[in-house]
Amino acid sequence: MRKNLKPNIEYAEIFWTYWSVYCVIASFSSVFLLANGYTNTEIGTMIAVGNLVSVAIQPVLASVADRSGRFGVFPVSVLVTVVVMLFEAVTLILSGRNFLLSAAYVLMFAFQASLQPLLNSMEAKLARRGIDVDYGICRAMGSLGYSVMSALLGVLVVSAGVRALPVAGESCLLLLLGGLLLLGGRFRKADPASCAGSSDTKEKGSISMGEFIRRHKLFLVINIGILLIFYDHQIINFFMLQIFQNVGGNSGNMGHYYSIMTILELIPLLGFTWLTKHFRSSFLLKVATIGFVLRGILMLLAHTPTAMMLTLVVHPFGFPLFLPAVVRYINEIMDEREAVRGQSLYVIMITVSAVAASFSGGVILDTLGAGALLWICAVTCVIGAVIILPLLDRAKTDSAKTL
Repeated sequence: MRKNLKPNIEYAEIFWTYWSVYCVIASFSSVFLLANGYTNTEIGTMIAVGNLVSVAIQPVLASVADRSGRFGVFPVSVLVTVVVMLFEAVTLILSGRNFLLSAAYVLMFAFQASLQPLLNSMEAKLARRGIDVDYGICRAMGSLGYSVMSALLGVLVVSAGVRALPVAGESCLLLLLGGLLLLGGRFRKADPASCAGSSDTKEKGSISMGEFIRRHKLFLVINIGILLIFYDHQIINFFMLQIFQNVGGNSGNMGHYYSIMTILELIPLLGFTWLTKHFRSSFLLKVATIGFVLRGILMLLAHTPTAMMLTLVVHPFGFPLFLPAVVRYINEIMDEREAVRGQSLYVIMITVSAVAASFSGGVILDTLGAGALLWICAVTCVIGAVIILPLLDRAKTDSAKTL
């Protein structure tokens, strides 16, 4: 373990700084853009467009990163980080509502979102070079970094104004770039021959998108289910205030809900390595899928702020367990030539669910109300689970036959 301490620290630092950047660019987007004269409708549209652009560029980046040779996952991640830094610099220089600032923010949002599958796939890439990292603990540092940055930005914005946001973003991006260069250098120095099968990967060459689809047809269907269960999760991210107001709560209840939720997420993330020693990744994904469904149903049944808070009891068995489990599952059913594309596909589904939730959630709230929205969320969760649960083991077997 001691020889792998440094790569674990570097991988944890990458997640800490990435989710700190996400906090600045995504979570505080409304704060920054409202201060620059944008309306709520314009902000929602910009975020949706940013997500759609991310969906378009992720397969391209994944295809390049999956190729062995010069343009692997680390060089591509460094390049994307530099691009985000350039767009963040534009938001630091410009102010006021204008086209250039709008375009820069949309592209900055899109490229930072595109980093997620690249970072997730690094665990498998490192393992194939004999470098063992604990994904669960490292990803938990991302959640912790997000919490710290949220609290810090709340103070900075009040004391220094919204110009503190791009400054904080650039600082975190610089630290992220440093972490990527350090871990990437360690990856390049590691002996590819130290892990069995690495030479075979080079001999086989890259895999086309058509071949990828042929090899993982059932996994593609599973991703439709992922889109459906994450629709509920995205609604909670975007419209939790309205959900609490529907049961007599307020923004204070929402703040407490998010704080407790973040703390609870650390439990399965920190314990994920122990869980994988006792349970298969497919089993953990089944538990997490059921956790999504239970939370959706419990939120539908909650009629007071206290009852809504109590729905967090099942949260550790849902979203925070799903995150590392799906990363491990994808790395198990796919070889090195297609791992990034696999990670990218599931992140694309989550991104599409965010677009669907941001566009439809507001309309449903305005026309049918929060109660109807919770009904729709519960139904989509159940349908998603019906798709995912019976296919997880079959997809693993199906993929093994084509490797």
